[in-house]
Amino acid sequence: MLIRNETASVSSHFTEFCFECLKSNILADGDIDDGEADKIRAILYADGVIDEEEKAFLKDLKASANRTSAKFDALYAECVD
Repeated sequence: MLIRNETASVSSHFTEFCFECLKSNILADGDIDDGEADKIRAILYADGVIDEEEKAFLKDLKASANRTSAKFDALYAECVD
């Protein structure tokens, strides 16, 4: 994700790949806990803004998770709602 945030232009395929890898890691147990929510926040806010691809990623994570923590729910509301 660092590479994605620090380059001027990134292929949409590369972005999709990064988000799929992150999703696979975060949802390994099916849930998003507070620690994972903190990691997601740090990664998504690394460039200081939440773009449309990142909003779509959060929506996908929420829809795919069995359970989400209060920290993730707050991040989601802050970025998407």
